[in-house]
Amino acid sequence: MKFFWPTVGEAVWRLVCREHTDLLPVLHAWLGSTGNDPAQIERAGHAVTAMAVGTDGQTLELLHQLVAVPRPQAIEVAARCLSETAQQPATAAMAEHLLQQWSIASAAALRRAVVYACRSELPIEQALQLMHRVMGTLSNDADDVAVAAAVAEALVQRFAASNCADRKTVLDRMRSWAGAEDVTGQLVALTFPVMVGTDLTWFARSMLDSAATAATVVQLTGHALNESAAYGSMRDVLLAWLCGKAGAPGPPPALGVLLNGLVEARQPGFLRWLLAVDRGPEGMPGKERVAALLDEWRGKAPTASTD
Repeated sequence: MKFFWPTVGEAVWRLVCREHTDLLPVLHAWLGSTGNDPAQIERAGHAVTAMAVGTDGQTLELLHQLVAVPRPQAIEVAARCLSETAQQPATAAMAEHLLQQWSIASAAALRRAVVYACRSELPIEQALQLMHRVMGTLSNDADDVAVAAAVAEALVQRFAASNCADRKTVLDRMRSWAGAEDVTGQLVALTFPVMVGTDLTWFARSMLDSAATAATVVQLTGHALNESAAYGSMRDVLLAWLCGKAGAPGPPPALGVLLNGLVEARQPGFLRWLLAVDRGPEGMPGKERVAALLDEWRGKAPTASTD
């Protein structure tokens, strides 16, 4: 009824939730076994949300066993329900409790459900806080590697779909995470180059419009270049930016701001990038600019530590 006659679907769910509560666990198990089609998963998530709203949040207790089903779709369905019920007055408090609880759970499937819930519906501050909690649980085992990949994907998705203010919030938060000595710092380094590659035009405009944003981008770029696993992707993004548009005289102005800031920061990963470009083939775009930056680097005394 919910799928094929949506106009009467809500009435059907109210009836089921009021008079056939014995069917609710069965319906959750059935909806968790939906197909791989995103539209089917979305409809199943809406259905689980409808039951949660119809029971004032009581059926949210069934989400744990739904996620326990060894099917990726079940995690997606539970995540959609959590993100939607977190916006409903009747279920928001319980949904928030589950999101906080699951974000530090030992079971990787529960943490993945939280990360999936952060991809679109939740307010940006709430989503970032939850993803940071998940990051704090990560280790190097296989299950946690999958969770880390989900976090990186969610961060890029939120950034790409966000407005200018929310994008700056994402970058500011990532800057504060970059100094972490655990997996969090590595995850920031790996995610940032992908994020820049989604919209170089926005980064260029924002760096010229805001000194604070420029400083954040400089720090995150240096951080990514310093991380060996992220160096290659950050290097390629900078090279693509350095080449600019065919026939354009020199690098874009925003790239000049970035490169000058990186020289001032004197990070080893950026020096590695400068030397790699300087040793590149003749005629490589940006070589003259890089040679000048190297001369500037060599002429500067190291900045004294204030720690």
